[in-house]
Amino acid sequence: MFPLDGITILEFGHFIAGPGAALALADLGANVLKVESLQGDHARGVAQAGDLTFANFNRGKKSIAVDLRDSRVARLVRQLAVKSDVVIQSLRPGVLAEFGLGCAELRKLNPRLIYASLSGFGSKGPSASRPGFDIAAQAESGMMWINGDSKSPPTRVGFVVVDVGSTYVLSQAILAALFNRERMGIGAELEVSLLNVAMHLQGIQWAGYLQGGPEPIRRGNGHAHAALSAELIETQDGYIVLSAYLPDHWRRLCLALERDDLLSDHRFVTNELRTRNRQQLMDALSPSFKHRSTADVVLFLSHKGVVVAGVNSYSQASNHPDVLAEGMIRTIGKPGGETMEIIRTPFRCTDWGEAASELAPKLGQDTREVLTELGCQDAELDELMRDGVIQCDETS
Repeated sequence: MFPLDGITILEFGHFIAGPGAALALADLGANVLKVESLQGDHARGVAQAGDLTFANFNRGKKSIAVDLRDSRVARLVRQLAVKSDVVIQSLRPGVLAEFGLGCAELRKLNPRLIYASLSGFGSKGPSASRPGFDIAAQAESGMMWINGDSKSPPTRVGFVVVDVGSTYVLSQAILAALFNRERMGIGAELEVSLLNVAMHLQGIQWAGYLQGGPEPIRRGNGHAHAALSAELIETQDGYIVLSAYLPDHWRRLCLALERDDLLSDHRFVTNELRTRNRQQLMDALSPSFKHRSTADVVLFLSHKGVVVAGVNSYSQASNHPDVLAEGMIRTIGKPGGETMEIIRTPFRCTDWGEAASELAPKLGQDTREVLTELGCQDAELDELMRDGVIQCDETS
């Protein structure tokens, strides 16, 4: 038994944030029905990056390909929504309401329904109708402004951190709503925006600024109020990062490197002084690492109780002994069929095992099956197919 066995999610989403939230619930055992247009999720077919996005964020789901502009199809999808436990939608605000699939109408028909919406900028402000992607949220939340070094222009984080972060926020809210429904017997309307998540991810920086601190600026790997905190240090064959700003950690580092002199150096005796004299500190420490390999430094300093890590490429990270031991890279697929490697959900529970082990569905792969379970006869489905308002992938 998985925690969400028996829970049905109806998902209307594209790319990452909405589909990713549904995937998180699928990994907990939920049955996810992905409603796509006849052209499919926008990620389908958008070069290799789009195909990989779709494959990774839609595994283990069922695909229903329909044209909601047809009243017969909209009626059937409305029936699916009313029978579902959760609706997740990340379409343009108001689109689903045009087809009788808005929150107010569906919750009148099913008060236990949980209706979760994801948008770029929220529903209250002047940008409610603006399209919003990860990059827009990074830009307008201040995230790009503080990312990069002091000599570079604003720089985006190198992966879709806001989109992926939003999947966890939305799925967490849905889980809370499901729990509350068990206690109170009623559903909920939930809303998450990419902009709000981007602000939340910078909670520490915003806290300092809102309490009267200076506006954060780009500092590269250094921390505004600590040294050493995340400084990049070159080794014989790569780089390491160190965190040794706490007094005890700073002492351990100096003793491990046999640089007791730095402990009494007037420039470095406190964290505040080390932060103020950061470059001099780096100049004093760097020679201790130039002629040692990354692996040697990490092993040596870790044994001395110092927080240290090697900076890995993807090929190195994929062979990291802890990544391998944790089984973070999984192979999924169907017996005797196609397979692919994925990054698994990052938590584990030995009582549940692994869910959502199948590949992402082909467009319309499950249209006939799902609508048949809804009560549609083959003749009706064949008529809808001839009229070009549903798609059934009969090859699956």
